[in-house]
Amino acid sequence: MEDRRVRRTKERLRQALLQLLLEKPYEDISVQNILDVADVSRAAFYAHYQDKDALFLAGMPENVLHYGTWEPTDELLPPVTGLFEHMVAGQAWVRAMQGTAVMQLINQQARQRMVENWLAHLQRLQAAGRLAPVDAEPVAHYLTGALLSLLLWWSSSGMKQTPEAMNGLFQQLVRQGVASLQTNGAIPVDLSEIVE
Repeated sequence: MEDRRVRRTKERLRQALLQLLLEKPYEDISVQNILDVADVSRAAFYAHYQDKDALFLAGMPENVLHYGTWEPTDELLPPVTGLFEHMVAGQAWVRAMQGTAVMQLINQQARQRMVENWLAHLQRLQAAGRLAPVDAEPVAHYLTGALLSLLLWWSSSGMKQTPEAMNGLFQQLVRQGVASLQTNGAIPVDLSEIVE
């Protein structure tokens, strides 16, 4: 269990960084800026974090840390409304991080989580006999790419549609492809003939 003083210090540092992110771009924030706002010593900062990136990653909200995951479901395509809702909730944060190395790291981690989640979902459907025994990995990558492309477009175009509408669009765009893999008459594709 972490000491109460340590928790308080970490929280002050996280809040200082979040406050600064509302005022200026991430690249323009120095460790000294964070220390000044948090009123924490340099020694205390480095006792807990290697640099501001480490503080940033440690202070990310749970919905960002777990971005790209969703609860297991028996549906052919799980609803992804929650991913769009996370974007709405964190849009100021996303704008502040746009184009930074930290955002690239988060996007890579989110992509990997999405692929893993899609793969687990597809394998559950295959185990239940609902999907043909095809290689689920390329399908998981396809679904991840489609979802991330929609998220990026939506974010960069001002998030005018509701998360529910974006979920509906995603479902509409990919449902036919996934449905073609269902065991009710689907023709299994041997990807080894296509991809070496």
